[in-house]
Amino acid sequence: MTLHALPAEGARLYEAQYLGMRWLVERGFRPVLLPLVYPVNGEEDGGFRFLDGEGRVWGVRADFTPLIGRAVSGELAEGRTLRVCYAGEVARREAARLRGVREFMQLGFESFNVENEAAATVELLLGLLKEVGLPLEGLALTVSHTGLGEEILGLLTEEAPDPELLEMLAAKDADGVTSLLGLRGEAAFYLRQAVFDEGSNWVRFFGQEQAWQRLQAAAAPARAQGVAVRFELVPRSSAHYYRGVVFSLWGSRGKGLLASGGEYRAQGKLGLVPAVGATVALDQVLAEGAW
Repeated sequence: MTLHALPAEGARLYEAQYLGMRWLVERGFRPVLLPLVYPVNGEEDGGFRFLDGEGRVWGVRADFTPLIGRAVSGELAEGRTLRVCYAGEVARREAARLRGVREFMQLGFESFNVENEAAATVELLLGLLKEVGLPLEGLALTVSHTGLGEEILGLLTEEAPDPELLEMLAAKDADGVTSLLGLRGEAAFYLRQAVFDEGSNWVRFFGQEQAWQRLQAAAAPARAQGVAVRFELVPRSSAHYYRGVVFSLWGSRGKGLLASGGEYRAQGKLGLVPAVGATVALDQVLAEGAW
């Protein structure tokens, strides 16, 4: 077997990982190491699963956030603020790819037992990206709030939201939703405003002032640094654990996803605790133009 040096791209990835972790540690985040392969609980889904020789089910790391929650659950019971950072490879299934799997490097941070820190998290994320050498000019941030689309559909239909209608909102098919629901007048007009981020008059019509204020606060650090901001009625993130403000940062070249994060609830030994975090796809960041 012949050993080869890492190509230049690989060396840059690890250097960016080092710079980012050092920067986060300097700001009070404790580094944590998590296994790439771990025993899977029966209720977990997604990612890769396999059986060992003794019939135990193991999983390959596809996301850091749930694993970190499990790793620090004992500390969360103490009620104090806990801030951690992490880096490493993940692997996810992607049927559209030739191999059916995507492997990439993540760098991120999480804060536990905190409330209303979405804006601070966005600001920290942008600082982290600048630290690893990515200019912010031309980037775009999308902000959403979990449950907002469901609430608006509930107001329009006075019943539990239809998953198909929610998918249509996510796809920005405002005309299709309007047609299926038979909406007219102000209801149709303001729904279209919300779907296509055309002003904020829809906020009062649907009674979503509080959620809108939180979204604007989260977007403020990005606007202050020249990053374009776009509101989305339904979050693009497929992560099921988010509860509150959700955000994604997109590149200017291939429009690829550079980073994402948001508010959620982590399971501690004494119950759920408020948390927020963000994860950077270092491969995509370097492809975007860092260094």
